[in-house]
Amino acid sequence: MRSPWPPLVFLLLGIAGGVAIFLSYTSDAAHWATSQNAEVWAPTYQVAPPSAGLVTSWDTRSPGSYVATGARLGAVQGQTGETALRAPHSGTLVSAFGYRGALVQSGQELALLAELGRPYVIAYVGESDAGKLAPGQQVDVTFASNPGKTVQGSVARVYPAVAEITWPLPAIATSSSFSKQVQWVPVRIDFPQGAAVPRYLGMSATVRIAIGGGGS
Repeated sequence: MRSPWPPLVFLLLGIAGGVAIFLSYTSDAAHWATSQNAEVWAPTYQVAPPSAGLVTSWDTRSPGSYVATGARLGAVQGQTGETALRAPHSGTLVSAFGYRGALVQSGQELALLAELGRPYVIAYVGESDAGKLAPGQQVDVTFASNPGKTVQGSVARVYPAVAEITWPLPAIATSSSFSKQVQWVPVRIDFPQGAAVPRYLGMSATVRIAIGGGGS
């Protein structure tokens, strides 16, 4: 039996569908700057000796423990005497590298504390969208730990230099015939108090920043 739909009709429907998809994509690109290169961060505080020496004592508390401001984490014996190593700010102990008997250098990180109750996201946005970004713009963020849920935040800061200058990223692989690299602008995204943001430093996220009158 012959099809009641001529081949031309299917062709036209296919063309119409392709045009609709294209228009939807271009409209989305005009209203949103997107990036899959984003991660969770928080205010961090380094514990480091002011001078080189020998670690004479070290607190054995485990990462994940709460540390109060001024808590003694260890001590270093240097040329001018023993110096106590104290927490510069309260927070969660994220990492600890010190141990009794270690020889350390001035400024060497022995522990890292973080205020995990104040998480934010650093997203790297392509340079072509950098000029469209401004503090206060709405951001939809999806975290790797919960891909089906979107958390709303806002742009807090657009850094005035690309990531390669602000803090180095791994080099982007390019072919031998094309040496120009895409540059990425770091953007800080803050969230309202109590937002469902994972408290894990470095966790991956995807962001959509409303630009050009976009947003939902």
